[in-house]
Amino acid sequence: LLRLATVSTVVIITGVCLAAVNLLPLFDLINHTLRPNVTYEIATTYARHPQELITLLMPDFYGRAEPSNWDYWGPGWSEYGHFWETNSYFGILPLVFVCVSFTLKRTRLTFFMGILAILTCLLSLGDATPIFRVAYEAIPGFDRFRSPGRLNILSGFAVAILSGISIDALCRLTYAKRLHLMRIVKVACGLFVFAVIIYIAAEEPITVWLSGGTAFQDRAKEAMATQAGPFTLLLLLSIVFLFACSYHKIHHSVLVISAAVLIFFDLYAAGHEFNASPHGPAYYYPRSSIIKFLEKQQAEQAGRARTRDGANFLMRRNAGMLYRVFTLEGYVSPLRLANTTPPVYSDELMNVKYRIKVDQDSKNIGLAANPNTMPQAYIVRNYVVAADREAVTKAMADSTFDYRTTVTLDMAPSLKIAPESFPAMEQPSVVHYEPNNMRINVDMKEAGLLILGEVFYPEWQAYVDGRSERIYRANDTMRAIPLSAGTHTVELRYESGSFRIGVMISCVMLVVVLFNLGMLLRRRK
Repeated sequence: LLRLATVSTVVIITGVCLAAVNLLPLFDLINHTLRPNVTYEIATTYARHPQELITLLMPDFYGRAEPSNWDYWGPGWSEYGHFWETNSYFGILPLVFVCVSFTLKRTRLTFFMGILAILTCLLSLGDATPIFRVAYEAIPGFDRFRSPGRLNILSGFAVAILSGISIDALCRLTYAKRLHLMRIVKVACGLFVFAVIIYIAAEEPITVWLSGGTAFQDRAKEAMATQAGPFTLLLLLSIVFLFACSYHKIHHSVLVISAAVLIFFDLYAAGHEFNASPHGPAYYYPRSSIIKFLEKQQAEQAGRARTRDGANFLMRRNAGMLYRVFTLEGYVSPLRLANTTPPVYSDELMNVKYRIKVDQDSKNIGLAANPNTMPQAYIVRNYVVAADREAVTKAMADSTFDYRTTVTLDMAPSLKIAPESFPAMEQPSVVHYEPNNMRINVDMKEAGLLILGEVFYPEWQAYVDGRSERIYRANDTMRAIPLSAGTHTVELRYESGSFRIGVMISCVMLVVVLFNLGMLLRRRK
C-alpha cells in the first residue's frame, strides 16, 4: 500500500509539473474571471436530466439538435445548447462489455474504472443527486465550473477501458469462464424480458416520466416504438457475439475485428448525422456584405463592432474569431474575465464604431455607425479615484461626468496632472497591434493620461520610452498610463511571471522524465 501511495504521488507530481506552464497562469487568471462567482445554481446548469439516461440505450429517443435535424424535444429542450452539452452515447456492445468485465476479470483497475464510470455519470446529473452538492462543497476547484453534463466524457473513457479489459478476457476464456459467461447471457436476457413486461404493464407512468409531463407523452410513446427496434437488434447482436466468444474454435483476431465492426456501425449510425449536412461551412458562416464591410473598415481604421442585440444577431454566436472581426460580445474561452467593458458608456469607450440596428416594425437588421465612439487610444487630464466597480458606476453615472474628458482610476496616478475642461488635442497613434503587445506613439503638450480601449489585466506591462510604467485600471476595465510632456513611445506587452515560472518548471520536469526514460530503455537493452 505504501508503495502504491508513493508511485501515485510521484505520478501526480510529475503530471502537475509538466502542466505547470498552463496551471500557474490559470491560477492567476481564475480570480479575475466569472468562476469565483459561480453559485450552485449556475454550477448545475447544463446538467443531464435523469430521464436522459435512456439515451445511453436509445440515442435518438428525444430527437436531435444539429444542422441537419433540429427536432430535440427532451428535457431542457428550451435551453440553448442543452442537447450537445449533455447527450452522450457509448454503444450497446461497450455497455455489455462493462458488465462482462466485472464478472470475468475483477481487478483493481476494473473496479476503479467502474467506480469512475458510475461516479461521473451520477455527477453529470447535477442536483438530481446529492453527490454533486458534496463535490461542489468539498472538492477544491469543483465550485468554479458549470455544465456537469460534460463529465460524461470521463464516463466514456471508463467504458472504453472496461471494454478493452472485457475483450481481452473474452479472448482468454477457460471452460469455467465460458460457463459463467453463458449464465451472464441468460441473466441479461431475463432482465431484458422483465423490462419489456414492466414497460407494457406501466406504459402510462413511464412515458409521463420520460417526457417530463403529459405535454410530450405521445412523443415518448412514439419514440419508444421507433427506437426500441434498433436497440433490441444491437442487443441481440451483442449477445450473439458473446455466444461466439464461448465457441473456442473462433480465432481471437476474428472476435476483435467483429467487435470493432459492430461498435463502429453502432456509433456511426448514432452520430454521423451530427456533422452531416447538405451544406458546406460557407452556408452557415457566409461572408455577408456587412461582414465584408466590417473586415474592410477594421483593417483600415481598427475599432470594434457590436453585432448582437438580445435575440438579434449580425453573425452567428462567437463568429468574430472566424471572420477576424473585433466584436464586443461573445467569448472563446471558458475562463473569460468577469467584466470586460465599463459599466457606463461601454460602446463609446471601447471604440465601438458600428453596432447592430434593428427596425422594430419590419425586424430588418442592419448596421449603424456610432458617432460618439472614442478612439482606440486618447488623452484625458481629468480623473476620479474609484476603487471598485460599484464606485466606478456611481461616478460615471453622475450627470457631471464627461467620458470624453474624464476617467476613473483605481488609485491616484504618480504624475501630477493639471485638469482640463475640454477634450485633449493630442492624437496618439497605434503603430503596432498584436494580441500580446501593442505600441503607441504620442506627442504630449503637457502631462496627461493615455487611455486605451483595451481590457485591463494585471499581467500586462507598460514601457514608456523603454522604462517600466504602472498601468492603472481605468473605468474599471480599461487601461490608463500617465505620461509627462514630450514625445513618447509607449509599448504594452503581456508578460506573465507565472507563465515564465511555469515554463521553467515544465522544462525541468520534461528533462527529468526524458532522462529517466532513457535510463530505463538503456537497462532493458
